[in-house]
Amino acid sequence: LFLKKVFETFYAFKLGAFMIIIHVAQQPLITYLDQQECSIAFVNDQFAQQLANASIDTALISYRTSFPALDALVVQQEFTGKRGQLLHVTNYITNTLKHLLLVGIGSDKRPVHEQLETMRRGLARALDCAKRYKRINIGCAVPDAATMGMTPDALLRQLALLVHMNSYEFKQFKTDKKEGTDYTPTITFYNVADDSTMLDVVKQAEIIGAAINKTRHLADLPANHLTPTDLAQEAQALAKQYGIVEVKDELVVNF
Repeated sequence: LFLKKVFETFYAFKLGAFMIIIHVAQQPLITYLDQQECSIAFVNDQFAQQLANASIDTALISYRTSFPALDALVVQQEFTGKRGQLLHVTNYITNTLKHLLLVGIGSDKRPVHEQLETMRRGLARALDCAKRYKRINIGCAVPDAATMGMTPDALLRQLALLVHMNSYEFKQFKTDKKEGTDYTPTITFYNVADDSTMLDVVKQAEIIGAAINKTRHLADLPANHLTPTDLAQEAQALAKQYGIVEVKDELVVNF
Protein backbone atom coordinates (compact mmCIF):
# COMPACT_ATOMS: atom_id res chain seq x y z
CA LEU A 1 0.00 0.00 0.00
CA PHE A 2 2.85 2.38 0.84
CA LEU A 3 4.49 1.82 -2.54
CA LYS A 4 1.19 2.40 -4.32
CA LYS A 5 0.68 5.73 -2.55
CA VAL A 6 4.22 6.89 -3.25
CA PHE A 7 3.85 5.93 -6.90
CA GLU A 8 0.67 7.95 -7.29
CA THR A 9 2.22 11.02 -5.69
CA PHE A 10 5.59 10.92 -7.43
CA TYR A 11 4.26 10.00 -10.83
CA ALA A 12 1.63 12.73 -10.84
CA PHE A 13 4.38 15.35 -11.08
CA LYS A 14 6.26 13.40 -13.74
CA LEU A 15 9.32 15.51 -12.84
CA GLY A 16 10.18 16.35 -16.41
CA ALA A 17 9.76 12.75 -17.52
CA PHE A 18 7.43 11.78 -20.33
CA MET A 19 4.51 9.47 -19.68
CA ILE A 20 5.06 5.82 -20.52
CA ILE A 21 2.63 2.96 -21.08
CA ILE A 22 3.99 -0.57 -20.69
CA HIS A 23 2.31 -3.76 -21.88
CA VAL A 24 3.45 -7.38 -21.75
CA ALA A 25 2.69 -10.12 -24.27
CA GLN A 26 3.34 -13.83 -24.33
CA GLN A 27 3.82 -13.93 -28.11
CA PRO A 28 7.24 -13.41 -29.71
CA LEU A 29 8.11 -10.00 -31.12
CA ILE A 30 8.33 -11.35 -34.67
CA THR A 31 4.58 -12.01 -34.60
CA TYR A 32 3.97 -8.24 -34.52
CA LEU A 33 7.12 -7.03 -36.24
CA ASP A 34 5.24 -5.24 -39.02
CA GLN A 35 2.88 -3.57 -36.55
CA GLN A 36 5.55 -1.97 -34.36
CA GLU A 37 7.05 1.37 -35.35
CA CYS A 38 10.24 0.35 -33.60
CA SER A 39 11.39 -3.15 -32.66
CA ILE A 40 14.21 -3.84 -30.20
CA ALA A 41 16.00 -7.18 -29.88
CA PHE A 42 19.07 -8.29 -27.94
CA VAL A 43 21.75 -10.34 -29.70
CA ASN A 44 24.93 -11.89 -28.34
CA ASP A 45 28.40 -12.17 -29.85
CA GLN A 46 27.34 -15.25 -31.83
CA PHE A 47 25.10 -13.09 -34.00
CA ALA A 48 27.28 -13.22 -37.12
CA GLN A 49 27.32 -16.99 -37.03
CA GLN A 50 23.60 -17.11 -36.37
CA LEU A 51 22.98 -14.78 -39.31
CA ALA A 52 24.96 -17.09 -41.58
CA ASN A 53 22.71 -19.95 -40.50
CA ALA A 54 19.53 -17.91 -40.54
CA SER A 55 17.70 -20.60 -42.50
CA ILE A 56 16.95 -22.31 -39.17
CA ASP A 57 16.41 -19.19 -37.05
CA THR A 58 12.80 -17.98 -37.24
CA ALA A 59 13.53 -14.58 -35.73
CA LEU A 60 16.39 -13.79 -38.10
CA ILE A 61 14.32 -14.91 -41.08
CA SER A 62 11.63 -12.43 -40.02
CA TYR A 63 14.17 -9.64 -39.51
CA ARG A 64 15.62 -10.24 -42.96
CA THR A 65 12.20 -10.34 -44.60
CA SER A 66 10.98 -7.11 -42.99
CA PHE A 67 14.36 -5.33 -43.20
CA PRO A 68 16.14 -6.34 -46.45
CA ALA A 69 19.10 -4.05 -45.73
CA LEU A 70 20.00 -6.01 -42.59
CA ASP A 71 22.79 -8.15 -44.07
CA ALA A 72 24.44 -5.25 -45.87
CA LEU A 73 24.42 -3.05 -42.76
CA VAL A 74 25.84 -5.84 -40.62
CA VAL A 75 28.84 -6.02 -42.97
CA GLN A 76 29.15 -2.27 -43.49
CA GLN A 77 29.08 -1.43 -39.76
CA GLU A 78 30.99 -4.57 -38.71
CA PHE A 79 28.21 -5.47 -36.34
CA THR A 80 28.91 -8.72 -34.51
CA GLY A 81 26.69 -8.40 -31.46
CA LYS A 82 29.54 -7.59 -29.11
CA ARG A 83 28.89 -5.62 -25.96
CA GLY A 84 27.97 -1.97 -26.56
CA GLN A 85 27.10 -2.26 -30.25
CA LEU A 86 23.78 -0.98 -31.62
CA LEU A 87 22.62 -1.66 -35.17
CA HIS A 88 19.87 0.57 -36.56
CA VAL A 89 18.01 -0.75 -39.62
CA THR A 90 15.02 0.92 -41.30
CA ASN A 91 12.51 0.06 -43.98
CA TYR A 92 9.20 1.37 -45.27
CA ILE A 93 6.42 -1.10 -44.50
CA THR A 94 2.83 -0.24 -45.43
CA ASN A 95 3.93 3.36 -46.13
CA THR A 96 5.38 3.77 -42.63
CA LEU A 97 9.05 3.99 -41.70
CA LYS A 98 9.84 1.08 -39.41
CA HIS A 99 12.94 0.72 -37.25
CA LEU A 100 14.79 -2.38 -36.09
CA LEU A 101 17.33 -1.88 -33.30
CA LEU A 102 19.64 -4.78 -32.52
CA VAL A 103 21.37 -4.37 -29.17
CA GLY A 104 24.68 -6.18 -28.79
CA ILE A 105 25.14 -7.72 -25.35
CA GLY A 106 28.32 -9.71 -25.96
CA SER A 107 29.13 -13.04 -24.36
CA ASP A 108 26.51 -14.88 -22.33
CA LYS A 109 29.31 -16.47 -20.29
CA ARG A 110 29.89 -13.35 -18.20
CA PRO A 111 28.52 -12.94 -14.64
CA VAL A 112 24.81 -12.21 -14.44
CA HIS A 113 25.23 -8.65 -13.13
CA GLU A 114 27.53 -7.75 -16.03
CA GLN A 115 25.12 -9.16 -18.61
CA LEU A 116 22.21 -7.33 -17.02
CA GLU A 117 24.01 -3.98 -16.88
CA THR A 118 25.05 -4.34 -20.52
CA MET A 119 21.44 -5.09 -21.42
CA ARG A 120 20.12 -2.11 -19.47
CA ARG A 121 22.60 0.30 -21.04
CA GLY A 122 21.86 -1.07 -24.50
CA LEU A 123 18.11 -0.74 -23.99
CA ALA A 124 18.58 2.86 -22.87
CA ARG A 125 20.46 3.68 -26.08
CA ALA A 126 17.78 1.99 -28.16
CA LEU A 127 15.00 3.92 -26.40
CA ASP A 128 16.89 7.19 -26.95
CA CYS A 129 17.03 6.35 -30.65
CA ALA A 130 13.30 5.61 -30.72
CA LYS A 131 12.57 8.93 -29.02
CA ARG A 132 14.79 10.81 -31.46
CA TYR A 133 12.63 9.53 -34.32
CA LYS A 134 9.45 9.99 -32.24
CA ARG A 135 8.48 6.35 -32.50
CA ILE A 136 5.63 5.75 -30.05
CA ASN A 137 4.77 2.07 -30.67
CA ILE A 138 7.81 0.15 -29.48
CA GLY A 139 8.23 -3.59 -29.11
CA CYS A 140 11.05 -5.23 -27.17
CA ALA A 141 11.87 -8.94 -27.21
CA VAL A 142 12.73 -10.13 -23.70
CA PRO A 143 15.62 -12.65 -23.77
CA ASP A 144 15.41 -16.06 -22.14
CA ALA A 145 16.05 -15.30 -18.47
CA ALA A 146 17.20 -18.85 -17.76
CA THR A 147 20.25 -18.46 -20.02
CA MET A 148 21.32 -15.55 -17.80
CA GLY A 149 20.70 -17.38 -14.57
CA MET A 150 17.74 -15.13 -13.70
CA THR A 151 14.04 -15.66 -13.12
CA PRO A 152 11.66 -14.21 -15.75
CA ASP A 153 10.08 -11.80 -13.27
CA ALA A 154 13.47 -10.45 -12.12
CA LEU A 155 14.59 -9.78 -15.68
CA LEU A 156 11.31 -8.11 -16.67
CA ARG A 157 11.41 -5.93 -13.55
CA GLN A 158 14.89 -4.67 -14.41
CA LEU A 159 14.00 -3.90 -18.02
CA ALA A 160 10.75 -2.15 -17.11
CA LEU A 161 12.55 -0.18 -14.39
CA LEU A 162 15.13 0.98 -16.92
CA VAL A 163 12.35 2.22 -19.21
CA HIS A 164 11.04 4.53 -16.49
CA MET A 165 14.46 5.70 -15.38
CA ASN A 166 15.33 6.47 -19.00
CA SER A 167 12.40 8.86 -19.21
CA TYR A 168 13.90 11.22 -16.62
CA GLU A 169 15.04 14.68 -17.64
CA PHE A 170 15.81 17.62 -15.36
CA LYS A 171 13.72 20.57 -16.57
CA GLN A 172 13.50 22.73 -13.46
CA PHE A 173 15.17 25.73 -15.10
CA LYS A 174 14.19 25.24 -18.72
CA THR A 175 12.11 28.01 -20.26
CA ASP A 176 9.80 25.55 -21.99
CA LYS A 177 9.11 22.91 -19.36
CA LYS A 178 6.53 21.23 -21.61
CA GLU A 179 9.09 20.47 -24.29
CA GLY A 180 8.99 16.77 -25.08
CA THR A 181 6.00 16.05 -22.83
CA ASP A 182 3.89 15.26 -25.90
CA TYR A 183 5.97 12.11 -26.39
CA THR A 184 3.96 9.25 -24.89
CA PRO A 185 5.37 5.92 -26.05
CA THR A 186 3.74 2.54 -25.58
CA ILE A 187 6.32 -0.16 -24.96
CA THR A 188 5.37 -3.83 -25.22
CA PHE A 189 7.67 -6.49 -23.80
CA TYR A 190 7.28 -9.71 -25.79
CA ASN A 191 8.20 -13.29 -24.90
CA VAL A 192 6.84 -12.75 -21.37
CA ALA A 193 5.41 -15.77 -19.55
CA ASP A 194 1.61 -15.94 -19.50
CA ASP A 195 1.35 -15.09 -15.84
CA SER A 196 -0.80 -12.41 -14.25
CA THR A 197 1.96 -11.74 -11.73
CA MET A 198 4.01 -10.20 -14.56
CA LEU A 199 1.62 -7.26 -14.58
CA ASP A 200 2.39 -6.77 -10.90
CA VAL A 201 6.09 -6.87 -11.77
CA VAL A 202 5.60 -4.05 -14.29
CA LYS A 203 3.64 -2.05 -11.72
CA GLN A 204 6.41 -2.51 -9.16
CA ALA A 205 8.94 -1.26 -11.71
CA GLU A 206 6.80 1.84 -12.34
CA ILE A 207 6.63 2.60 -8.61
CA ILE A 208 10.35 2.12 -8.04
CA GLY A 209 11.25 4.05 -11.20
CA ALA A 210 9.07 7.00 -10.19
CA ALA A 211 10.64 7.06 -6.72
CA ILE A 212 14.15 6.93 -8.21
CA ASN A 213 13.33 9.77 -10.60
CA LYS A 214 11.99 11.84 -7.71
CA THR A 215 15.25 11.29 -5.86
CA ARG A 216 17.26 12.20 -8.96
CA HIS A 217 15.25 15.40 -9.27
CA LEU A 218 16.11 16.38 -5.70
CA ALA A 219 19.76 15.51 -6.25
CA ASP A 220 19.89 17.65 -9.41
CA LEU A 221 18.63 20.76 -7.66
CA PRO A 222 21.42 23.26 -6.90
CA ALA A 223 22.27 23.99 -3.28
CA ASN A 224 20.53 27.37 -3.27
CA HIS A 225 17.26 25.69 -4.30
CA LEU A 226 17.50 22.69 -1.98
CA THR A 227 19.45 23.36 1.22
CA PRO A 228 20.14 20.55 3.72
CA THR A 229 17.28 21.93 5.80
CA ASP A 230 14.95 21.86 2.79
CA LEU A 231 15.92 18.27 2.06
CA ALA A 232 15.33 17.23 5.65
CA GLN A 233 11.93 18.93 5.64
CA GLU A 234 11.01 17.20 2.39
CA ALA A 235 11.99 13.82 3.82
CA GLN A 236 10.06 14.46 7.01
CA ALA A 237 6.98 15.60 5.10
CA LEU A 238 6.98 12.42 3.01
CA ALA A 239 7.63 10.30 6.06
CA LYS A 240 4.73 11.82 7.98
CA GLN A 241 2.42 11.62 4.97
CA TYR A 242 2.97 7.89 4.52
CA GLY A 243 3.54 6.95 8.14
CA ILE A 244 6.94 5.36 7.66
CA VAL A 245 8.80 7.26 10.40
CA GLU A 246 8.06 8.89 13.68
CA VAL A 247 9.54 12.33 14.36
CA LYS A 248 10.25 13.34 17.95
CA ASP A 249 12.25 16.41 18.87
CA GLU A 250 13.96 16.42 15.47
CA LEU A 251 15.10 12.85 16.05
CA VAL A 252 14.03 10.39 13.37
CA VAL A 253 13.41 6.89 14.67
CA ASN A 254 12.15 3.69 13.06
CA PHE A 255 13.48 4.86 9.69
